[in-house]
Amino acid sequence: MPQLPASGIISASMVNVALGNPAGDEISWQDMATEYDLSSPNYGDSDPGLGLDELYGLYPAAGDFVFSDAFPSSSDTGWIIANNAQNQSTAQTNEGTISSITYNGTLTNTPSWAKTFVATTQTADVVVTIPQTDPLNQNYNNYPGTVSGQISTVQQPYNLEEADLSGGSSMGINAQTGEVSFTAGNDNAQGNPITVTNFTKADPNTVNPGAGEVGIYIANYSIVTSGVQNRSGNYLAYGVPDIAQGSGQYGNVGSIVQKNLPSATQYASSSIEVTGTSGTPLVTETGPGTGSITFDYDEDGPSNGKALTIDITNGYNVANDPMSVQGIVMTGSYGPGQGPGTPQFSDRIVIVSGSTSTDSGSLSMGGYGMMQYSGTGENLGGPPMRVYMNGRNFSTTDTHSGSISFTTEYGGTYKLNVYMLPNISFTPNPTSAVFTFTTQGSTTKSVSVTTGLSWTATISNATTGHTFSFNNSSSVLSQSYTGNATVTVYTTAANTGAVKNATLTLEPTGYSSLKETYSLTQIAATLTSNAWANTAGSWINRGASTTTITIQQSSAYPYAFSPTFFPIAMQTSYASTYNASISSTTYISLGTTSSGGSTTVGSVTPIDSVTANPALAQFYVNIGYSPGSQFSNTTFYSTTITVTFANGHTHYIAIRLQGSGTGGGGGTPPGGGPGVPPGGGPGGPPPAGDDGDPPI
Repeated sequence: MPQLPASGIISASMVNVALGNPAGDEISWQDMATEYDLSSPNYGDSDPGLGLDELYGLYPAAGDFVFSDAFPSSSDTGWIIANNAQNQSTAQTNEGTISSITYNGTLTNTPSWAKTFVATTQTADVVVTIPQTDPLNQNYNNYPGTVSGQISTVQQPYNLEEADLSGGSSMGINAQTGEVSFTAGNDNAQGNPITVTNFTKADPNTVNPGAGEVGIYIANYSIVTSGVQNRSGNYLAYGVPDIAQGSGQYGNVGSIVQKNLPSATQYASSSIEVTGTSGTPLVTETGPGTGSITFDYDEDGPSNGKALTIDITNGYNVANDPMSVQGIVMTGSYGPGQGPGTPQFSDRIVIVSGSTSTDSGSLSMGGYGMMQYSGTGENLGGPPMRVYMNGRNFSTTDTHSGSISFTTEYGGTYKLNVYMLPNISFTPNPTSAVFTFTTQGSTTKSVSVTTGLSWTATISNATTGHTFSFNNSSSVLSQSYTGNATVTVYTTAANTGAVKNATLTLEPTGYSSLKETYSLTQIAATLTSNAWANTAGSWINRGASTTTITIQQSSAYPYAFSPTFFPIAMQTSYASTYNASISSTTYISLGTTSSGGSTTVGSVTPIDSVTANPALAQFYVNIGYSPGSQFSNTTFYSTTITVTFANGHTHYIAIRLQGSGTGGGGGTPPGGGPGVPPGGGPGGPPPAGDDGDPPI
């Protein structure tokens, strides 16, 4: 409790504050005497009675020790939960000593807290042993004994640390470019209860990447022209992800976490590359300076050898300064049916300088010395190098491996891993087939597989809106599958558009060279169409395929045609755009409005018959005949509108301008002469598909 001033004004509010009460509380003279341990009648001096001046310089009496004497504020305790949530600082009392603490209902001095990704208040129940005196050496009334209460602290969201970063590492330095290859990794190294973020490489590289990205401090080193150089001090920079778990975040979201990379050796740019020379690539590049070749279980002997090229790459003038290259077969796994003390699998790898399939050599555990004389890709200055296996792999389960290490005299290296597959059977039926699915949905195709291996199946869709799936449901489309027997591919919906294509891939687990692929195709469903026209105030279905619409000339002057324009709408079995064109624009034209005209109308969308009948115009037929002449009803002028849909379906609409005169005479028909009907000569029968309606 604070001391009252030794002189000057003392107010009741000052006394309240000194006693820990609100300044405006009521206070009695008796309360003041009690709190300051003053007794009647003189209350601490020679004069009877109590005056405020008698309180000068006094401290309140100790009274009872309460929990707030130990912890004035429940959250002002010095108690801090560490970032790893497995340890914390110990709460500190102002007075008294902690007798016991109960965390989460457990009496312990070393609690363990779960990591959190939102600020979380944690509490503890504390028992405090009462001290005998207060800091002024005044005795507490309730000594000895204990008091209890609750304290709290805010556990802050977990901060992403370097130790959380998994898989991020440097793979090496390209001798020819100085580029550092690295893996990005994820944030789950410690098994945190998080939504794992697989980091992506920042493009372009930066040491200030965005959330969920990773950059590198040194992306490229300068090229080394001779010898080797050790590179250190490089690091990866990770942008802390926005989301750690659910809606929670890392406490350091928006910041950067660094991960130091181990030192790496950069070889001189006069390194080497190994490539296949038999027309198709034989060497699979698995990293800078690393590749692999694979033999089937029975690909043994010189006739099954694989030709390789050893090439000194940029940075060294091999034409003027030849460079020695050494190739050494390294120890690999045991050969089939072999064990320790018997020849190793690597003993079966033979390196030979030869240009034909009959060239053979000796087992090469001791290595085969080579000399590079030019930069053209030829090695040894003559025949290429060949690698073959001296013996088969009869195991039905194990892939056997070895390697050939190539080195230059200046430290450039290349490791060629050599694999020989086990004697396995993976036989899909059919093989390399093309599956063609019907246009309507829910059709199936199956592939049966004979194998002792597990395999994966994937569907890669080449077109959007695919319906190819391993699940026979339009709402649950699955493009991946695992198994060891028959796999079935479904189409789950009709194809109402362009041809849909996809690829089915079957691959034995761990044996990519044995995979099989299948082409999946689903053609579009047949499109049907109806033409609707509004020539007299209402929409009328004019039928399918071929339609004739007759417009009658008035028999009274000025002998006009009515209507002078009318709309057309196409109704189809499924949505498909179309183009419309007209064979002649003499007196008749097409347009997207009722005025103007053209020979074509493009990119029009019809109405899907599944949803509704036409109610709106899609394009217009405009009649531009200038009245003034009547011509015979035995003559007419016809033209044809061709409607072509996206899938090639066509619909024909004949427009016929019919004369109104009688007796075979009359004026000149529109177009300048007797009209030729689609079905014959002047005045002949109506065209095929004429609905037989009387003239309008």
